[in-house]
Amino acid sequence: MNPGNHSKSLAVIVLWTAAVSVVVAEEPAVGPLLDECLPAMGAENIPDRQESQQRLQEACFALGTPGREAARAEACTVIAGKLGPGTAKPARLWLLKQLEFIGRGECVDAVAKLMQEPDPEIRDAARRALQNNPAAEANARLLDALRAANETPAKIALVGSLGFRGDPASVDLLAAQIRGPDQRVAATAACALGKIGNARAADALAKARLAASADLRGAISDAWLRCADQMLAEGNPNGAAAIYDQLAAAEEARAIRLAALRGQLRSAGSSVAELVLRMLNSGDADVREIAAGYLGELRGEVATKEFAAAFSKLPLEGKVLLLSGLAARGDKSAGPVALEAAGSDEPEVRLAGILALAKLGDAAAVPLLVSAVTAGDERSGPARESLQAVFGTGVDEAIVEAMKAADVGPRATLIDVIDARRTAVAVPALLEQASGKDAGIRSRAIRTLGNVGQPEHIPAVVALLLKSEKGRERDDWEKAVMLLAGRVPDSQPEAAPVLEILAGCSNGEKCILLPAIGRIGGKEALVAVEAALNSDAAEIRDAAVRALCNWPDGAVADALMRIVDTSDNQEHRIWALRAYVRVISLPSDEPAASTLKKFQQAMEKAWRLDEKKLVLSRVSAARCLETLRWVAPYLEQSDVSREASLAIVELAHRRELMTPNFKEFSAALEKVAQTCKDRGIADRAKRYMQGL
Repeated sequence: MNPGNHSKSLAVIVLWTAAVSVVVAEEPAVGPLLDECLPAMGAENIPDRQESQQRLQEACFALGTPGREAARAEACTVIAGKLGPGTAKPARLWLLKQLEFIGRGECVDAVAKLMQEPDPEIRDAARRALQNNPAAEANARLLDALRAANETPAKIALVGSLGFRGDPASVDLLAAQIRGPDQRVAATAACALGKIGNARAADALAKARLAASADLRGAISDAWLRCADQMLAEGNPNGAAAIYDQLAAAEEARAIRLAALRGQLRSAGSSVAELVLRMLNSGDADVREIAAGYLGELRGEVATKEFAAAFSKLPLEGKVLLLSGLAARGDKSAGPVALEAAGSDEPEVRLAGILALAKLGDAAAVPLLVSAVTAGDERSGPARESLQAVFGTGVDEAIVEAMKAADVGPRATLIDVIDARRTAVAVPALLEQASGKDAGIRSRAIRTLGNVGQPEHIPAVVALLLKSEKGRERDDWEKAVMLLAGRVPDSQPEAAPVLEILAGCSNGEKCILLPAIGRIGGKEALVAVEAALNSDAAEIRDAAVRALCNWPDGAVADALMRIVDTSDNQEHRIWALRAYVRVISLPSDEPAASTLKKFQQAMEKAWRLDEKKLVLSRVSAARCLETLRWVAPYLEQSDVSREASLAIVELAHRRELMTPNFKEFSAALEKVAQTCKDRGIADRAKRYMQGL
């Protein structure tokens, strides 16, 4: 628990206790209160009892707080005096419940008498009250009741209560119950001895195991195991180990045996590493698995050295498990063992070694892992995972050097590894690969540059962008520039480094760089792009329009619509309209009704079918009932009915919109289900109509 929270909790408890004390001080004494409440507490109808029961319980609860011992004892004596048959049964049960929480020695005799009652509910409530009573006399009365009990259910309940109390005084009688004829009582008694868990209980269980039936032996063994666990927790590892050693025998039930094997390791002390190695040498798979699972709990270079020295002597299964356990420990001093295993002739050991290098390897492991990655066999996948995860001084540099020296196929794979590792030191090498002859390598290198580069690399990346050919590769360069700009510190505009370069560019270079600036966005970038829109050079204006169409948010919506309205370039108008629909679809704080108006405006401006379809396919971004009403008539127009159907089911997907307007949505969805030729959309409409 957080210390601050603990202090606060303690303060609350103190204040609450004080408050309760004040309240109780103002209440009548328990005697008069009980006389007042008792008649109603025995009422036949439960609701009629509740107020009186609650009043008594609150008083008893307060008396159980520290500093009220004398008042508590007096109250318990008064309550105990009302437990006789002259009190109605519901009231007797409620009084016993209060004694269950606050009773001590003063009420034991009165409660114990009720253990002889003919009513089983009264007997059971009395037993629970004694079970929870911390006085030694309560345990003695439960023992007396067990000696007198004749019926199996009563014995089982009493034995369970004694086990719950965990009193060592119960050991002898519980041990006698194990030797009795009733197997259910015997099993419960064994469990109770396990809860007591002291040396006498353990001895009693050990003797009982010798003559027990097969069914009972399992319960006794489980209880004996609990005794060993308690001994270990209390600082007696030798006593615990003696029990674990016997329960780890092959003939024991598997669950008991596995727990005992773990116990052997936990109680082994300074010899645990030696024991782990012996267990890894075992021909028993369970023993080996338990040992391997414990490896992760061991710490220290000494243990690692012991494991490393014994590695070559282990059987194949032991080697594999040891490597897995060493990897879980993460102690890099075991790296040479993993490296040796990764070069083994035994496939299982080799694979385990390769996987272990992810945690245990360093720069020395890189050549082997690179070779395995590019081998094209079963090692490749695991080796790639390890190469992506291995860490340490010089690892990144070694991977970069291996990439530079590799053939085209392996080089592509290693660039992907660099990408996954986010290896910033690889940037110079990636820049070189991004300007090479192989298109596949260039593409991978450009993508990776965008993922691992930093703002200081923007000039070099822009230089290569300016040299790129128009098409997909240039688009990739633009995305890389955008990603690098996204890492510019918050204190500067993201586009600032690129805008500095733009200022010194020729017109031809500006035509290439402006679309990339559009991908970055921001106020400063918008100023530069709007200036380019007013350029005398047609090619600059063209690039500026492309920049606006690449914009990452809705800040350019008005500028795009101005192009739609005023441009005499038909191609620019198409680009701008499509970009306008895209940006108004993006998440924003704008009210849905305002967004819908923009879609309606776009539809008015759309003179081609493609753009009309685009508007309808995106309009569900305006999540309001008015959108449904606007879209529904388009279901009648065959050339756009599919897009209208899609918009309706996308709106229906928003339960917060559909649920309060279910009737209106149902009508539209029914029409979609009946008329839409796209079965996927029609099926969605049917599911939404059914509330799915």
